[in-house]
Order: sequence, then structure tokens, then C-alpha cells
Amino acid sequence: MLYFDSAATALGDHQILHEAFEESRLYEANPSSLHRAGKIVRERIEEHRFAIASLLGLDKKDCIFTSGATEANHIVLLSLLNAPARGTVLMSSAEHPSIYENRKWLQQQGFTVKDVDVDSLGRLSLEDLQRKLTKDVLMLCCMAVNFQSGAINNIEQIAMILDQFRQNHGGRSIHLHVDAAQMILAQMYPRIAHWQADSIVFSGHKLSGPKGVGLLYWRKHKQSFLRGGGQEMFMRAGTESIFGISALRLALEKVAQYVDTTVEQKQRLFLQAVRASNGVIYHEEISPKEKSPYHYLVQFSPLPAEVVVRHLSTYQIMVGTSSACSGDSTHRLRPLLAQGITKSDASQLVRFSYSPWSDTSQLEQLMHQLPKAMHQLVRPQIHK
Repeated sequence: MLYFDSAATALGDHQILHEAFEESRLYEANPSSLHRAGKIVRERIEEHRFAIASLLGLDKKDCIFTSGATEANHIVLLSLLNAPARGTVLMSSAEHPSIYENRKWLQQQGFTVKDVDVDSLGRLSLEDLQRKLTKDVLMLCCMAVNFQSGAINNIEQIAMILDQFRQNHGGRSIHLHVDAAQMILAQMYPRIAHWQADSIVFSGHKLSGPKGVGLLYWRKHKQSFLRGGGQEMFMRAGTESIFGISALRLALEKVAQYVDTTVEQKQRLFLQAVRASNGVIYHEEISPKEKSPYHYLVQFSPLPAEVVVRHLSTYQIMVGTSSACSGDSTHRLRPLLAQGITKSDASQLVRFSYSPWSDTSQLEQLMHQLPKAMHQLVRPQIHK
């Protein structure tokens, strides 16, 4: 199988999953139990929390284990209900559904929700952000890396704009919430500690860890609406998964230690494969500083994306149609339309994404298999 859908989920690292499973067999008690076995598991979880916080340059008391990025996003959004007064929530017009689909609910709770435009690559428009900032803005939600296009937002600059607005207008601080689920596809690990974000979410399965575990960093976190047993500093009720937490730590350690020395070689091989298949890559010329070098939108006009994805899977080439987190086509195209892409073109865009540790042999095989597969798909169209 040639796997090019890492933006949806990275293939699990078998060594990480095995080590985490073996650890979970040693620490089976409930970490909230008062007996010795429970306390041992609690101590182990706190060791993992400290290690992860140290890796990311964050404070461990602000790091909360969750079931994934979607839950973490909701914990932060629900916290708005604790605001002393209703105000405005800003979010990028290309935001992930786990944030964007809360617009109607927020409005029903009395909040004003405004979109901030994105540029043609899918990055937050800093000019439109400055236009939309008013004294009643409570929160800005944005992605570190655009889940559709792979565009990289300059989080440090966004944080500076918010802070400058506060200083110039004597208002309250604006909460900057960052969805960093796709950070691995842009090798953003070293920059996280400098973001000055108020909250950041991470997803284990995007890092070659297991599904069902994530991390929420929340500086000076407030009261959560996920009530229950009081786990995770009363921010996320529910028994913690020692397997998931251990695997998340191992995955982040792998990210921190890994340097991809073949990124340019893999990029060349990928571009050759697409060109030989008569595909067109959106924003092929963009620098890796502005866009992930592992993440591409490709058009095989006039073929619909769903047709291409299904056909390639018969050749054991696994690719995606933009976001796997949104099955509805209207919702799936929304971030692409926000970039100024026409609906016709957007419906034909296929997302290829691989990880920093994808082997070059996968790209070499793609060079042979993709042109062959696309030739078989296009040939019947020609004879009609």
C-alpha cells in the first residue's frame, strides 16, 4: 500500500504502540483510586505530563490530556460560557469543522461570530484580522497549519497583533486558540514554545500515535464544563488512558528527535509523479516556510475528486478528498472556497499528504504507479 493520507491520520508507529501497550499492562489500575496501585499509575501519568511539557517548552500545570483535538477544541469553546459578558469570537473562514461548526451554537448563546478572511493559500489574512478587531473580541481561533492546503500561519505574528491591539486600546486580552493538529506536516515542533498562544491543541493520531488521545495546553485555564470525577485538574472528566498518554509522549519524543534529511528529495519525486500523471499542483512554487512540504492539493481535471480517490485506492494508492473529518461535500469544500477557489475546481482537488518519516521508496513507487493508474482512468474518458 502507498499511503498518502497522513493529514487525515498518520500510520501508527508499531514500536510506539507496542511500547505503550506493554506499559499499559504494567499500570492497569484506575489513576483516581486511593490504593497504592492507583497512586502508582497517577505518578506515571504525571511523569509523562512533565516530559511532554518539557519537550514542548510548556508548563506542565497547563497541559491537559484529552481524547483528541476535537474534544480539546470544544473544552476551550465551552469556556466562553463563563465569560462575564457576551462578545465577539473570531475564527478563520477556512477553520477546521471541529471549530467552525460551532458558529451557530455560539450565536444561540448570545455571541457574535465573525469570519476572518484567508489568502489564496489558506493563511489567515493579517490585514482582515486587524480590521475585525474590536474591544468586544473575546477569542480568535486559528490553525497552525491549514488542514486542507497545508499553509502555515505565522502564530507569533498573530499573537503580536492581538497584544498590540490590547495595548493601543486599553482593552482586555484576547484569547488566542491554536489548533496544532497538523503541526507535524510542517515540522513546527521547535516553534511552539514561542507562539504566545493562550491555548493549543494536539492530536496523537496525527503524530503516528494512537487515536483517542490528545493534549490541550491552556495557559491559566478556567473552569471546564466537562464535569465528573475531577480528573485532569477538573478540566476533562473521565479516566485517563495510560496507553494513550504513554504513546503520545513517545510520539512527541520521536518528533523532537527526528530531522528529515530527505525532504527535498521526496518533494522532487512527488512533483515528478504528479507531472507524469498530468496533474496540476496548487501553489507548487510556495516556500516550505509558508506551506508544508508534505501536503499537496492536486487537480486531475475534469475528474471529480471522489472518482480519483476511489480509483487510486484500487491501485493501492491511498489519498484524501480534502478533510476526512467532514463527510458532507458542502462542508468539505467550504475552506477551499474561502481561498477563492471556484466550486468546480475545489470539487476536483485531491489531497496528497505524507509524513516526515515516509520512506523515499514510497515516493519512488508512486512515480511508477500514479501515471499508470491515472492513464487507465483518463483513457475511457477520451474514447467517449
